[in-house]
Amino acid sequence: MVLSSTSIESLLRDGSLEIAYSFLPAATGTGVDYYPNRIPVAVDDGDNQASKFFRQRMSAFRLQLTVGPVVKSHYGRPVPGRPSFKDVHEYTDIRETGDRFIIEPGEVVSVITNEHVRFDDRVAAIVTPRVTTTDSGLLLATAYIDPCYEGLLRVTLQNATTFRQELRLLEPVAQCIFFSVNGAVADKFQQDLAAKSVFFGNTWKKILEEDSEPFPRRKRPVHRRKVREWIQLGWQWTTRNLPRAILSLALVAAIVSSLLVLGKLQGQLDELASTKDKLDDVGKRVDKLESGQTVGAVVSGTYPVSVEQNASSASVTIPVPVSHQQIVTAWADAQLGGAVDVNFRTVPDANGSSSQLLVTVTRRTTDQRALDGQVKWMVTTG
Repeated sequence: MVLSSTSIESLLRDGSLEIAYSFLPAATGTGVDYYPNRIPVAVDDGDNQASKFFRQRMSAFRLQLTVGPVVKSHYGRPVPGRPSFKDVHEYTDIRETGDRFIIEPGEVVSVITNEHVRFDDRVAAIVTPRVTTTDSGLLLATAYIDPCYEGLLRVTLQNATTFRQELRLLEPVAQCIFFSVNGAVADKFQQDLAAKSVFFGNTWKKILEEDSEPFPRRKRPVHRRKVREWIQLGWQWTTRNLPRAILSLALVAAIVSSLLVLGKLQGQLDELASTKDKLDDVGKRVDKLESGQTVGAVVSGTYPVSVEQNASSASVTIPVPVSHQQIVTAWADAQLGGAVDVNFRTVPDANGSSSQLLVTVTRRTTDQRALDGQVKWMVTTG
């Protein structure tokens, strides 16, 4: 039969059930205080800190179990930023990480709860997931608590999402549902429980201040695979996947070849476009000469220009030692080791006796490397 909150309080009063806490919210309102010898719940003591915390976590028949300070990862490798507890990289004291623990995507962790319980032979319980926790993608394995058990509790969680999840010290992570046991429990069971349960009698004081193992276990991993077994597995994988891998490589090679051909073609088209622009410019200058404008002199030179990495264009102002009224035609081109467009125009200088050639160089491709070179320019006067 499931026990209600009033029945649980009655068991707490007569000593059939004990619930105690080693970590409680600080009286100042911020932080967490540690009590090595535990504070048991005294339901009739309104000033008892453990009782206040218990009532906040107790509903009609469910007691929320809260996160204690030590967490074990089943990840199999160290996670950057996690300090080791007792020189074991799988263990973390989350008080050293700001009272919080980050669970990586897919990671499985074991959490020791803050609650220390003691049952007589009339009480048992099961530990089930909280809806709030499972809704976030943290899956919890259901567990049980035997009659006559005494010690801390453990829960196992898996982050079933592709996101990192967070646990905080004293955060509710599971819920405990209490049952009454009909009939007497055999004396032999009570005597053997302490010897058979690897977690029986463990306390936070033993874990944090003594040499008690935080996560004792009987079931151990099997031995590592031998080299011969790895070779066999590799051969099996190869025979199953080699034809598919060859087809995939052939497809990738075909795609890469096509991209290279398209890239070469695009470069040739860019060169043709650049040549056309130059011919158009020459044609314009010839048209001016044929219209009767005589050429008096030619002034030319080079000027450095750079297009910075990730920049799309660069501009330079080239001083021209002739007045703007004398200029018949102008021409500019750029040699930068890459396909570029060159736009230019002449403007009068401030003093009127000379002019300026304004040149803008713009990338023609998506190549974002830095380009360095020079602008060749020329003006004719009449």
